[in-house]
Amino acid sequence: MQVEQQPDGSLLIREGWWVLRSATLLGAVLLVALGINTQDVIAGSVFAAVLVVVGALVQDSTFTFDRSARVVRWKRRRLFTVATGEIPFADITDVVYRQSLGIDSGERRPTYRLALATRTGDVFLSATHSIAKRDYESLAETVRGVLRA
Repeated sequence: MQVEQQPDGSLLIREGWWVLRSATLLGAVLLVALGINTQDVIAGSVFAAVLVVVGALVQDSTFTFDRSARVVRWKRRRLFTVATGEIPFADITDVVYRQSLGIDSGERRPTYRLALATRTGDVFLSATHSIAKRDYESLAETVRGVLRA
């Protein structure tokens, strides 16, 4: 996740997975191209389809906290879809950590995501989870500072 403080005091938070998406789609193309000359066309095609699905599900997100307009503009993009929205600062009640149980190496342990708590529900700043809550502490304080200003 990239965090940039703008000269006007606004905040830009980006999470992009274009390398992963490109690698999965390139892998799918290569599997199909190489599979044409082998007897494992079906297996190669199935694996290529799985790679395409993974590439399509990976999400990029951008959140712009515009201090002068007092609004958060967000954009989430996948391979075939784009979603956008705006949240007035006044509708954001807090910046919170949401916990869920993840499975890592067969162990169930809590994972965390940072979210904007709004009057209509949570808006997550990231599609990814972290096992360390402290990974988001600095970002949460930065966001709270922009929202208070």
